[in-house]
Amino acid sequence: MSGNFATTAVTAIATLATVSGLLIKGKLVQAARLQTEASATLASLAQTPPQSLDLIDRVEEGSDFDAFRDRLWQAIQRRDATFVYDTLPSSGLFIGSVGPITPTILALEDADSPFWHLLEKMLAPQSCELDDYPGSLPDSAVWGCPNIASAMPFQSGGINNTLPDPVVPGQVAVVGRGVNVRSRPRLGTSVVGRLSNEVVEFDQTVWQELLQTTPEATDDPIDGWTPVILPNQVQGYVYNRYVYHPSGPRALFELVDGRWQLFQIAINEDASTLPEDFR
Repeated sequence: MSGNFATTAVTAIATLATVSGLLIKGKLVQAARLQTEASATLASLAQTPPQSLDLIDRVEEGSDFDAFRDRLWQAIQRRDATFVYDTLPSSGLFIGSVGPITPTILALEDADSPFWHLLEKMLAPQSCELDDYPGSLPDSAVWGCPNIASAMPFQSGGINNTLPDPVVPGQVAVVGRGVNVRSRPRLGTSVVGRLSNEVVEFDQTVWQELLQTTPEATDDPIDGWTPVILPNQVQGYVYNRYVYHPSGPRALFELVDGRWQLFQIAINEDASTLPEDFR
């Protein structure tokens, strides 16, 4: 593997390990356009209570995939590189449109590797469903985790189809009970609201300002921050650990030769919106 490709792969991992991929600058252009189209409806939405998020785990309790997912989650918590390496294709993993990325480039021996944070973020909701993404084998069953997109209330078939479809740029899901919304993007600042499994408006303007001034405040998918606007128009920040974007990365698993394999990390977006290095 060339040095340039390795650098690109590592950059891809770090980029996708942000708040569900929203730091991809090409996507922000698309986000701004769709946000403008949805502005009138979002203004009306802001006068109503937050929309609840009903995450349903489609994995059958006690099934083979359920047992595998539990073992994988424990391995993530322990930073068990051996177990995770064993779930990856020997030929390499695709992250978005980048790959195949050989397992060694993921640097799982480093407990602070961005890939660990990406895995933790995708598996934390423990909410998966059968995915229509094609697997490497004909007619293979592919499980996707998390299933945030299908749980978003404004998606097609949701409880309120008043926003453009998709509404990816304008909203984020906050997963958790009593999650603090803070006045500033750091712990210890005043709490301006609390959210419990709700969908709120993503503050595009503040996000882009943070990218220009203090990108370190947003970078990490666990320890960074996402600016939001509450229904009462109060602006605040939510810890990235609890924030999910409907088009953000999701882990795709399939059964290959009797063992579950993480073969792809997919993103719901047109590749043309990605920077050239990621196509």
